Order: sequence, then structure tokens, then C-alpha cells
Amino acid sequence: MNTAQRTPLLKSFRNRLDIANDQLCFSAFYAYEASQLVSAKAAKQPDSFTSEVFDRNPFSSRIHRCMNDMANFQTEFLAQASATALHVGVETLLAYMSAVRSHSSSLHGGEASSMGNPEEEELLKHLQDVSCILEKELFDTTSYLRRRRNHLVHMLADPTNEMKRFWNKGACFVTDFWSKRPAQLFDFDFFSQDLAEFTIEDGFAIMNILRIIMSDIDRAIASSLPQDAVLKEVTHRTVDRSKHLLGNHGRLIRKIRALAVLEYGLDLDEKSYPDSAISVAIEAY
Repeated sequence: MNTAQRTPLLKSFRNRLDIANDQLCFSAFYAYEASQLVSAKAAKQPDSFTSEVFDRNPFSSRIHRCMNDMANFQTEFLAQASATALHVGVETLLAYMSAVRSHSSSLHGGEASSMGNPEEEELLKHLQDVSCILEKELFDTTSYLRRRRNHLVHMLADPTNEMKRFWNKGACFVTDFWSKRPAQLFDFDFFSQDLAEFTIEDGFAIMNILRIIMSDIDRAIASSLPQDAVLKEVTHRTVDRSKHLLGNHGRLIRKIRALAVLEYGLDLDEKSYPDSAISVAIEAY
């Protein structure tokens, strides 16, 4: 049985999500601290303009708004930060799905074919083909977030028919699914029809959802990979990096075992894969 816990792809894509999340959190932190200063000055000079109150700021004249208007700008700033996190996060998740489908297909002995469907649907079909069981709600949630991303990018005035069908049939299942998960979603509303409206809490919820989806998919795919194929893949990459050790199988084998643990969380123990078995994989390279 394959005991792999992750794929080598997870780390880099999770890092991209973490960067987007850090920027979102910084936006919230920055906006709060800035609002304390702006609010204090607005209380003293409510009818003055930013260019007067912040005369040392080289950008105050660019906005040139009454101090009383600043609270609305903060709300819009946080909404835009959340929308940006949605856009970047969804793009990252879809790119991960494409990459991991290709990786899984390769180790299962095939190629990642495409029927021209959205990436989450292509990946779900692939997982079904290799008998990898995973909750469909993860992919339905991805579809929902992708459509919200599309709504923003294409500046759609009205919801698409796909989104309307989701509200009619899918939103209740997705809501129920996430309500049973240990995830902090800040009362995120999958039924909300205000597709262009975001709060900072919406942004936090979306980033948490995206990380969970990616981690759940990666863990399931890793456990479904043929272990012999994983050994072969790790062996090839190790040899590519350390061809100078081809005459020293002992050191190569230690590197192969270490890389399997590091990137797949897979312990190629002596009982299942003695040194002689790994030597055969090296010779076959």
C-alpha cells in the first residue's frame, strides 16, 4: 500500500497561496493602523481635504478628497484586497490542479488528456479514472470560486446561468459540507448574490478554503500513486542531480530514501524496498 502523504508539487503552490494570504493579512493590518490616524485627523478637520491635512504625503494631492470620505475608501480598499486574493488564489489552485493531474497521469503510466472542460472537472475525471476517492464538494467549491473570479475579471453585470444553477442546487450541499469541516470561514455565505461585494472576512475565508482544497487533493492523489512509480520518479530525479555518484550506490540510495521522505512523506523502508531493489531502479535509469 502506498503511504505517500503529499506530492512534490504541493510546497511551491502552497507557498504561492501563503504569499497571497500574507498580502491580504497585511492589507487588513495596514488599513486598520492607517484608519486610526486618518479617523483622528478627520475628527479634528472633517471638512478639510487630504492634500491639506497630509501636506507632507506626496500622494495626498492625488486623491484630494474630503477627510469625511476616507472611511468609505478604507472599506473599498479592503474589498479590493479580498477580490485580488480571490483572483490570485483561484489562479494558483487551478494551476496546481493542472500540474498535479499531469504528474499523477505520468506516474499512472499515461498522459494528461484534456476534453476542454474547466480544470477542476478535468482533475475530478482523472481521479475517478484512477480510483482515487475524494469529496465532490471540493470541486464544486472550486467551480463556485472560479465563477466568482470570472464575474470580477469580466465585469459581468448579472450572474451567469451556471451561478444561478449553483444557488438553486449546489450551494446547500457545499454549505453543509463546509459546516462540518474544522475550517474558520467567518460565516462565508455561498448563497450571497452580491458577487462583486467582499468583506475582509470573505477574503480570509476564501484563502482558508483554497488551502484546504489544495491540501486535501494533494494528500488523496499522493496516496493513490503507484509506489513503484514513485520510487522510479524519485530515483530518476536523484540520479539527474547526482550523476557523479553513479559509482557509489550506497550514497545514491541514501539520497533516494531521503528525497522520498522529503517530497512525498514516503518512507521507503528496508523491508519493502531493500537496498538491492533501489539498486535495480538505479541501474534501470
